[in-house]
Amino acid sequence: MGFHAPVSIRTKSALVVRYIDILAEMANRQQTLVNISIATLDSALARKMEPRAPTPARRLDAINALASAGIPVRVFTSPVILGLTVVSNEFWSLPSAQEFDTLAM
Repeated sequence: MGFHAPVSIRTKSALVVRYIDILAEMANRQQTLVNISIATLDSALARKMEPRAPTPARRLDAINALASAGIPVRVFTSPVILGLTVVSNEFWSLPSAQEFDTLAM
């Protein structure tokens, strides 16, 4: 790569893993951060809130793949809808929680 500009990606898509080789190379130079949003871990609720978005399980798989490749990952809950989504410790209880660099709510 000829350019060395830092990159921050904010997505709800699991397709970001397609670029894992490029992102890992950039992460070695501390030039990248991937932010992935998850509204809820309840797949039925997620399907109603974001019918065309990847399931929470697919996003968690992407988070694990990115983190395993040494890419910094920040996870945030979005959207948070009062009375519909419950922001709690459910994310920290995940086996993959150790992969999160930051969990923003």
